[in-house]
Formats: sequence, structure tokens, C-alpha cells
Amino acid sequence: TPSTPTPLSTTTTTTTAALLGANGFSGMASLNPTLMNNSLLMLASQATAAPPPVSSSRLVPSQAPVNAPATPVSYITDMDVEKTRRDSVSEQREQQQSMATTMASTSSKAEDNQEARNKLSVPQFQSLEDRLKGLLTEEGVSESFPSKLHRLLLDLESLPGGSDIACFLPEGNSFIIIDPIRFESEVMRKYFPRMGSFASFQRQLNIYDFNRISKGTNKGAYYHQCFVKSYPLLSRSMKRRGKGSGKRSGNA
Repeated sequence: TPSTPTPLSTTTTTTTAALLGANGFSGMASLNPTLMNNSLLMLASQATAAPPPVSSSRLVPSQAPVNAPATPVSYITDMDVEKTRRDSVSEQREQQQSMATTMASTSSKAEDNQEARNKLSVPQFQSLEDRLKGLLTEEGVSESFPSKLHRLLLDLESLPGGSDIACFLPEGNSFIIIDPIRFESEVMRKYFPRMGSFASFQRQLNIYDFNRISKGTNKGAYYHQCFVKSYPLLSRSMKRRGKGSGKRSGNA
């Protein structure tokens, strides 16, 4: 007994007719009603089935969600540029002020150190002419006769023709007055203004126990154990002999 075909719904019939067209649908109507009914149900179910979901991991960039949040974009304004420029100028000014302060402090310290050295050091003179102007001693310091004589001899050696007037002998532990006349007129009275003659100079040599050499190649020279060319400070230790001792410059 043939089975009664399941009646098709209006939606199924409409969907099947759309898939097969008018001619195909009318042609299937002449077939076995049950077979046609089952075929139509299969086609309709496939046509109306929902498409499978698409995995989000397979989305290509063009298929990305339209409503995805956009990356924020920062814009540099004229105010930002001006602020950066002002900060840079301010930093450069601070560096320049710091360098100027450091240089001023260094210069001040150098001047203070130089001033201190000037106070402690004995004045240096370029030539005999400077000494002849009265720059013979440090201010406030009394210079003894042996110290002044030692300096006088070194000054003469440093000037052209000075050694022709007076000088240390080669061994450096004695000196000689070669030209007493020039020594008295050109040198002695500049260093020893209170001495009126060469005889006064010789008396000072006797007071400080200088000995006069009377023989040999160094005849006429004077020497003292504390009066040495290479040790000018040693002459400061020389003392005047006491009054009434009667000791005079001896002959050697």
C-alpha cells in the first residue's frame, strides 16, 4: 500500500520552487509523490540551514570588525614646540651661568694664591737698573751687610761687564773687587748709600770677620766660611763682631 505523502508546507514549497524553477518543479510533480516529497524536504532543509560560523582567528585584515577601537594618535602642537625650545634655552643659560661662576671662583682663588706668594717671596729684579732705583730690599725687612753684598755680586755677574768690577772667584767661596774705583762710584753707593768711601766698605768687611787673601793667585780676595756663592741664605747667619775686640780683617 503506497504511503500517504507528507504534505509540504507553504514555505517549503515556495523555497523548492525558487531553487528548481517553474519547469523543474512542474516536472517533479509528475514523479512519485512520496519520492518528490522527500527530495523537496531535503532541498528545503539545505536551503534554509544557517551557514557555519566563521572563526575569528581566520579573519583577514579586510574582514576585521568595523567597530574595533582605533589606536590613539598624538599630535605635536606649536605650543609643545615652543615649550621644548624654551626649556632648551633655559637649560643652556643655566649651564653658562654655572661655568661663569666656576671660572670666576677659580680666577679669584688664583689671584689670592698669587697675592699670598707675592707677600712671602723676595722681590725679583730684572736688572741692576731696577736695584739702583731703590728696590733693594723687601718692604719691612732689614737686610744685613753680608746679604746685600752677596746679592750685589750676583747682580754684577748677570750684567754685561759687571764681572770686570767685582765677582765671585770660580770656586765660589770667595770674592774679589777688581776695580775699586768703579766699584765705589758705580755700585757701592747704590747698594750702600751711607758709605762715603771704599775704606768704609773695607771696615764693614772687618766687622763681619771677612779674611783677605794676601798670597797666591787669589791675592786681594776676601772670604768667610758662611759667605758662599751657592748658598745665599747662609750669609744671613753672619754676625757683627763685638765692639772693642780689635779684630781686623786678617791676611791669609
